[in-house]
Amino acid sequence: MSINSGGSVFANQPIPPLQFSTETLAEDQLLVYSETLQAFTNETRPSVTTATSLGGGESIFASKVDNDLQFKSLIPGANVTFDPITGDSITINADPSNAITGVNLDPGTSSNAQVFKQKVGFDLQFRTIKVDPGAKHLAITQDADYVFISTQGEINTATSSGTGPAADITYGKSAENLNFRGILGGQQISAVDSGTDVLISTDFGFNGTLDQYKLLQANPTGDIIVVPDGNVGAVLRSLGTSNGVEWSDQSFSVSKTMKIEFDGTGNLQTVDSSSIPADFTSVTVVGNQISVAHTLGTWPKSISYFGWDSTIMKWKYREPTGIYQVMLPTGNETTEFEINVVAAITGSNISGYAYVNMVF
Repeated sequence: MSINSGGSVFANQPIPPLQFSTETLAEDQLLVYSETLQAFTNETRPSVTTATSLGGGESIFASKVDNDLQFKSLIPGANVTFDPITGDSITINADPSNAITGVNLDPGTSSNAQVFKQKVGFDLQFRTIKVDPGAKHLAITQDADYVFISTQGEINTATSSGTGPAADITYGKSAENLNFRGILGGQQISAVDSGTDVLISTDFGFNGTLDQYKLLQANPTGDIIVVPDGNVGAVLRSLGTSNGVEWSDQSFSVSKTMKIEFDGTGNLQTVDSSSIPADFTSVTVVGNQISVAHTLGTWPKSISYFGWDSTIMKWKYREPTGIYQVMLPTGNETTEFEINVVAAITGSNISGYAYVNMVF
């Protein structure tokens, strides 16, 4: 039967009865049984006219057609599966065997570090960037978005130690490179690499032990050379400022002087030890005779005296006489000689002194 607003009670009431309120009667109301009234009453109930997807994701509600609310179907994509629907749940599974993985770009050689290590289950595992404990002046820091690898090395430089006129082997610094001067050999000097050393040596043309005890001189080009050997007994003479020296067989003289002192009778008393030449290895006095041993290798060519006369305050020149003479022992003529002398022979006063002049 229809419900209209003409009355509130039907003539023939059904059981349970129908009770309508004309004050609330409206279009599209429903008959609802009230347990309290034990009757059907007219009520306005909310009706579903649309649906809304909550949240900010993809909406699964499509549209409403008449009384039909239509929703989008869920379709599994790659690496996703749905378990069979059981009860009021849908289980969505991801397939870890086909999940994304990590790849090191330009893996190259062992000199390139591999940041991605492996995938375990759903986890992509990457190596941590760490400073080598043996590395110096290296640091790693990070902020919200970046990892910073930086060096903390000092700006190295080089300095030559030592003082004086030594040459400085350092030659500045180019970027990270310390520059050093090369070592060159000069005239008759060579510098060569020898493992971890630089070997600096001279080359004067010496012939080992054959040139032992030889004399050296510079030639006109500045090279050091060995002076050729001379004959035994030869002397070294200069050839001028531009020609060096050479050995000569020409004879030459050597002069020696020695002071002698006399007693109150005019006899020989002693030889002043501080005046004895270094070439004289032995000087002895016996009576009025002086015996001398020497290393000059030749006999004396001339002997004379300068005696001091304190009366006239002058030196007097004298020579040996036939009685007070110079003698050479047989067989030792080049290494020994004897002088017989008294004050009167030298021109000296008694208790005075004289100088013996000897030429070899």
